[in-house]
Amino acid sequence: MENNTTLFETDINKDSVILAKNDDDLQIELLKQLQAKDRNIISEFLNTQRNSLNPNSLILTKDIEEYFSYPNTLSFVARLKNVPIAFIIAIEIEKLSDKKILYEERNWGKGDTVFIFTSEINENYSKRKYESMLLRISLNWLSKNGFEHIRGYEKKGIAEQKYPGCIITKRFENWKGSGNIYEYFKLSLK
Repeated sequence: MENNTTLFETDINKDSVILAKNDDDLQIELLKQLQAKDRNIISEFLNTQRNSLNPNSLILTKDIEEYFSYPNTLSFVARLKNVPIAFIIAIEIEKLSDKKILYEERNWGKGDTVFIFTSEINENYSKRKYESMLLRISLNWLSKNGFEHIRGYEKKGIAEQKYPGCIITKRFENWKGSGNIYEYFKLSLK
């Protein structure tokens, strides 16, 4: 990030922990409570771009509160001029309801692994580097808060781009009937 960005000098309020800010009015937060206006903005961009979103995105607008439910989930949000433009939702693997998704996970029960449930960006901002800033700051926060491993699914070839150094552990040739190849990856944060 630019020199004018402040990392981890957190500003805490009842709704979020501000992890970073820069002079472009970009702010990265760990969201503790989703406000109605934010829910509406996120719902709108999810609905608008539903056809272009990743088929691995499991988030539905009717279930947004379930996904943004700290401390059950860790929801990181990028805001530009106080408007949410991107988010990442991570879940400690022990809190996943679908346990079969991680049936081979060796770190089960250690409390040091999160599953990246979804990451989305408003397509109006996708050409900029906001998503990578959000990811980098989120991973740094996770690492500084005791998490050592990341797990998740990405379209073939994307995991290595987003998560340099990750290891692909499994491939799915026809992800959820989409005709696309998806890969299950793991990444060490240490």
